[in-house]
Amino acid sequence: MGKPDYQRSKNSWFYNLGLSSYNTDKHRAPVDGLYVKKTQIWKLRTLTSIKKMLGHTGKAIDVLKMDIEGFEWKVLDNLMETGELKLLRQFLLEFHLFPRFPPMHDYVKLYKSYTKLREEHRFLEFSVSPHEQTLVKERFNVQGDSQFVNSLFLYPSSP
Repeated sequence: MGKPDYQRSKNSWFYNLGLSSYNTDKHRAPVDGLYVKKTQIWKLRTLTSIKKMLGHTGKAIDVLKMDIEGFEWKVLDNLMETGELKLLRQFLLEFHLFPRFPPMHDYVKLYKSYTKLREEHRFLEFSVSPHEQTLVKERFNVQGDSQFVNSLFLYPSSP
């Protein structure tokens, strides 16, 4: 990040903040040093807070793409808990399992969150693209892209 907020074009803005499951102005990054080589302080917000800041509370989002290097699991749970998930028409999720983050003892919970998208929240997976995997424990790395469409927007209940 490291850039100030700015307007890219007439209808496009960049905000120097990250999507999270909580709000803070003082998140120390990186967790694992995988992509960020020096410590940085990041401003993080929940989707609910971002929508409120932009005056979009209660409005549907056409596409949300999330690639947040292992933090997607807590954000996914937050989207379900707050009801924001039901306001997403399409949800593009890049998921990550790194050697030390998130912790392996959470894998069953993460799998349950992932399957809740389909089973409880009626999201239909229309594309899955696994990345190259490393299954050696010291360098364990599983990640991939899953694209979902919210069936509630496709098949709204009849009046």
